[in-house]
Amino acid sequence: MYVLCIQNYQRNSHVPIENLFQGFNYKTLNPKGFSRNQLVCQLETFQVERINNAKLSEVATLSYLCQTLVETGKNSMYDLVERVCRLLLTLLVSTATTERGFSTMKIFKNRLRNKMSDENLANNMVIYIEKGIADKFDSESIIEEFKGLKGSRKLQLPKAYVTAYH
Repeated sequence: MYVLCIQNYQRNSHVPIENLFQGFNYKTLNPKGFSRNQLVCQLETFQVERINNAKLSEVATLSYLCQTLVETGKNSMYDLVERVCRLLLTLLVSTATTERGFSTMKIFKNRLRNKMSDENLANNMVIYIEKGIADKFDSESIIEEFKGLKGSRKLQLPKAYVTAYH
């Protein structure tokens, strides 16, 4: 479980720094490429800062930690701590979105099998997965937009491309 043990950290300042981010996989959840040692160094510095800063000593949750770092301007000093906190806060939503995508793909694959091309299947899946956004579009306005396009609605290839392959 990816949990920041801030509550234990707050009650007991002798909690080892390495235990604060339990199970955090640095390689898969780390797009910017910071190392575990860099994060541990920032956490050690944060631990000292937390003791000396009244606002930081009140931190009890992960979301409150992010808010406090920004409010106090310490987010630039503890950028890795903030980045990991944000990753952990969005992890559940990201996982749920991915799971929903795979469930949608399974439904589409079972229902449609070979009835449509891969490109059409992908386009339909995006619309189905993001149906909250897609529901905001009005079909009539899309039709009118398409009617208003000037010239041919087909893909126009450059002349050099067409003449080279004919």
